[in-house]
Amino acid sequence: MEDKLKHWIETQRDDFDLYEADFEASWKNIADRVSEPKVEAPKPKRALWISIAASVSVILLTCSVFLYSQYKSSDSLDVIFSGNEELAEARDYYTSEINYKLTAAKELVKDQQVFKDIDDLDVAFDDLKKDLKDDVHNEEVIIAMVENYQLKLKILNKILSEFEKERNRKQKGGKNENI
Repeated sequence: MEDKLKHWIETQRDDFDLYEADFEASWKNIADRVSEPKVEAPKPKRALWISIAASVSVILLTCSVFLYSQYKSSDSLDVIFSGNEELAEARDYYTSEINYKLTAAKELVKDQQVFKDIDDLDVAFDDLKKDLKDDVHNEEVIIAMVENYQLKLKILNKILSEFEKERNRKQKGGKNENI
């Protein structure tokens, strides 16, 4: 079968070679069609928005890192108390006791003027924190902070004690009237 096809092609060869091929023009035509696709430049508006978004992201990241570092460095108490276990235990004890008793006292006592001394002690404590920023290992400031905690606790204990005495007096007075 191949012999018949081969024989037919050879006899008809002249009919096949009717046109001369221009290989250079054909190759150029093919090369033009296959050339690398053209990459369009980004549209100016899109590039502008991308650069604005990138700038805003960098600014936000920088601000958040700055604020975080300020927050961490502003609390000198963590630095001091993390290095000294006894001070950390004292701070934890006093803050939990103060918070507990302050909550109890605020529920019982309606006159907020009673808590003015505690507010003054909070202001003084903030001043001590600022002093610690200057000299982290200043023992006098640390002692003053512990004394501040103790004084707050003493005031709260006195408030709760006086309230308890007043409540007992009222209960005894009420029982005597009924008897």
